[in-house]
Amino acid sequence: MKKNDLQFYELNADKWWDENAKIYALYHLNKPRFEFFDRYVSNWQGLKALDVGCGGGFSCEFMAKRGVIVSGIDRSQKCIEAARKHSAC
Repeated sequence: MKKNDLQFYELNADKWWDENAKIYALYHLNKPRFEFFDRYVSNWQGLKALDVGCGGGFSCEFMAKRGVIVSGIDRSQKCIEAARKHSAC
């Protein structure tokens, strides 16, 4: 199974927010990624964004905390469910 196969994400969706899971390493990419974007975006408040391939919602939640009106889409229904469940916490 390849890591970018839909099956990989379907099988790992329930572990998306588990800090001990390998997939959680993706969460840590947000800080450097958005530090780069901050060079070009001075104010995130009220911006609208679509996160294509959002998985379990790491970047969606990161942007929402900055005031972005964000929506996420993903091929994996199980990942979407994980994102919805976590964002409701």
